[in-house]
Amino acid sequence: MKKLFYLLIFLLSLYSFAQVGPPPPSYPTEENIILIDKLNETVDLKKYIYNYCIDRINLAARLEKWDGNKKNEIIKSIHLEEMDDAIYNSFSNYTKEELEALINSFKKLKSSKKSKIIPMPLILHVRMEGFSKSLIEGKYLYLNEKK
Repeated sequence: MKKLFYLLIFLLSLYSFAQVGPPPPSYPTEENIILIDKLNETVDLKKYIYNYCIDRINLAARLEKWDGNKKNEIIKSIHLEEMDDAIYNSFSNYTKEELEALINSFKKLKSSKKSKIIPMPLILHVRMEGFSKSLIEGKYLYLNEKK
């Protein structure tokens, strides 16, 4: 009876360790990567992200009364390559036709030069906010030493 109890406990523990992890993040197809890059160029998304980070850093510098040196070091630590996966992930659920429609729409809007409109999926905004907070906390300062 004792052996049966231990066997049962052993089998139940195996079942509990057999759980799978979360699914991998979605990533676009090769064809969609090209379209996302084209959309990025059309709306100048990286410039928008850079300016957003600069604004957040300037706000934090004013509120926390940083000296100019600290602010400049943090601004130098902005490496937008860190946001590439976030950009691709945020547009990964779009179909080829939807991406082409976005590109064509923003080309028409860009030709008017009246407004600066950026496609901003919620997940990209959340990741951009997290990236800027990490910059402000100094988590990317090590990248300045590598370059």
